[in-house]
Amino acid sequence: MYSKLNRIYVAATRQNDGKTFCTLGLLHLFHNQASKIGYIKPVGQQVMLINNQAIDKDAALMMGEFKLEQQFAHMSPVAVPKGFTRDFLDKGQNKNYDLAGNIVKAFEETSRDKDVMIIEGTGHAGVGSVFGLSNAAVAGLLKAKVIIVTCAGIGKPIDEVALNTAVFRDHSIDVIGVIVNKVDKEKYDDISHYARLGFKNQGIDVLGVIPYESFLELPKMRHIKKALDLDLLNFSENPDDSLTIETICIPIEDEPGSFKDKNCLILLSSRDEAWIHHHLKELSEMSGQAILLCTKSQSLNYKTLELLAEKMIPVYSTKKGLYDIASILSNLSVKLGREDRKKIDKVKAMISRYVDFDLLSRKINS
Repeated sequence: MYSKLNRIYVAATRQNDGKTFCTLGLLHLFHNQASKIGYIKPVGQQVMLINNQAIDKDAALMMGEFKLEQQFAHMSPVAVPKGFTRDFLDKGQNKNYDLAGNIVKAFEETSRDKDVMIIEGTGHAGVGSVFGLSNAAVAGLLKAKVIIVTCAGIGKPIDEVALNTAVFRDHSIDVIGVIVNKVDKEKYDDISHYARLGFKNQGIDVLGVIPYESFLELPKMRHIKKALDLDLLNFSENPDDSLTIETICIPIEDEPGSFKDKNCLILLSSRDEAWIHHHLKELSEMSGQAILLCTKSQSLNYKTLELLAEKMIPVYSTKKGLYDIASILSNLSVKLGREDRKKIDKVKAMISRYVDFDLLSRKINS
């Protein structure tokens, strides 16, 4: 399909704009075109251990999803765990860090016999500058063309992309287009129209405009447990941590009929024990899963906990109050994981539908 190795660097204007979302979708598009694809995340900041090796979580996701014939070490050559930046600044010269050299060597290995390499960045153009590996610098190092992912709007994303484009162009990097992500469905046509006009005035092609899909940002129970430091009160073994929480309710405001078809986290405060007994039958017969959370001001007696266990309704506790819980959950960032099958399939479908693959192909071949 391609006469040479094509290198696409995916950057973003801000954190959580949807860079991994778009990277996964682009890998899917090229994979469907029978291209020999490869992936690398030169600088990774969300690290996990695989075979005692620090690997970026996104690299693990892409490897598992596309069965790439690559080594983890080459897909994630520079992993940045907590303390890395201080250590680099304190001792980097003495340790003879050759981070750029490691990236180039890893890229040479991962790109061998490939048609297309998708290179996932770590944020906006300047991220990584502190240790000499900004997105712009790495894109230049790997001679890649850049796609910038930005979030919905008209003026703000155009302004932010303009700033990022200036940094990339200062490094002689070609920005081949932008993907506008998380667009309100009710405003989709309006934002799509004016965003395209605005970016055209900047000399930037819009490769896709993608609507916001709340399902992709729903947390799993494991995310909530970690964020709120929960303790399980009425089961000897942890229930399914992979359960997706679809809604969060407060008894004084919500009746079970309003969330009976959804997996629901119910936040309990004072005097909610009577509510539990009044609605126990409805809670136990929900088609979704009810999960109760005792907040700082609430506890349940032993008999109630035992009764809820019999009905297979888990009860957790946290030392945080309702206000803190609401604040933490509203700011909770949910990353796409290897086990998120439904979300991964949704991402592939959305990128296939909303990204102009023909335009993208022309841009990377120009």
